[in-house]
Amino acid sequence: MSFFYQFLMVFDVLGWLHRARAARQSALLSVLAIATEKQLPLTPILDAFADDSRLGWRQQVHDLSDMLQAGTSLPDALEAVHGLLPPDVVMAARVGAESGTLPAALKIAAERLAPRDTTTVSSPGSIVVYLMFVTVVMLVIVSFIMFYIVPKFKRIFEDFGTEMPPMTIFVIDASHFAATFGLILIPFIFAVMWVAMVYAVAAGRPTVPMSGPFKLLTIMVPRIATGGVLRSLSIAVGAGRPLIGALSTMAGVHPASAIRRRIAGVANEVEQGHNCWQAMLASGLITRRETALLSAAERAGNLDWALRRTADNVDSRISFRFNALVEFIRPVLMLLYAGVVGTVVVGLFMPLVKLLNDLS
Repeated sequence: MSFFYQFLMVFDVLGWLHRARAARQSALLSVLAIATEKQLPLTPILDAFADDSRLGWRQQVHDLSDMLQAGTSLPDALEAVHGLLPPDVVMAARVGAESGTLPAALKIAAERLAPRDTTTVSSPGSIVVYLMFVTVVMLVIVSFIMFYIVPKFKRIFEDFGTEMPPMTIFVIDASHFAATFGLILIPFIFAVMWVAMVYAVAAGRPTVPMSGPFKLLTIMVPRIATGGVLRSLSIAVGAGRPLIGALSTMAGVHPASAIRRRIAGVANEVEQGHNCWQAMLASGLITRRETALLSAAERAGNLDWALRRTADNVDSRISFRFNALVEFIRPVLMLLYAGVVGTVVVGLFMPLVKLLNDLS
């Protein structure tokens, strides 16, 4: 069931499945936060929570309850039940458990996963789906014209002995090129569409996926992990624990290998006595402005608030830049598609006018 859901999530670019799952995850984290804060037994609470849940989710929650009943710690159980919670939330829970602030870490994660306003007309994911659909339709129509219509068109004018205009010759040459190298271009086209789908799935989510095909995001844009890293650090800071402990934990359990290597480098620099924020700046996880802000907050004694605030700002900027990129690409692609269709139409229409003039 978990594999089937993950398969659906890859194609759920509009976010319908994700929003429902995020709401369930937020509710589960709220229950766990209250139970751990009041030191209530988790097993009966989780069993009751599972009985009111849908089938696939119910089994996962029951698995979590069984592992806790067997004596497994909550962070280990959350990590073992694959797909129950996002990997960065599991990492934050582990950091919170080691810092003695597990209830606070669970509350922060629950607030992060809580559904936001979903009344917008067009989300980035829906725009990407629309562009992909238009691309596929255009490729099918143009391919049909080039592979089926253009060869017959060419034979008709050869029979009449009419010289074709340069635009028509260009369309015919383009159809020959597509017929010759089309099979080579198909994997490239599907690769571009897959990358677009990956970014569409990640757009607008409270937590960015970092496993499977989404690992590409952490390699290309490592700052998408900055929000989760800073929130985990805020948990340790709020508990009065040293940063090196949280960094060492994240270097071992972060879901993305590319980010684990960066955090391990930061932890190594901190162990050698270097400034943590300068090390994170060198690793590409934070900017110079954020480095100055966190350094000032550390001196002022409100570092935990500054870390959470900076994490929210980073996530907001990434979401805004993605939305801006999608809005920029949409008219550019529409103009490109219009140019392709217009070239084909004009190239096929001009010789008809010339043929009619010659026959008259």
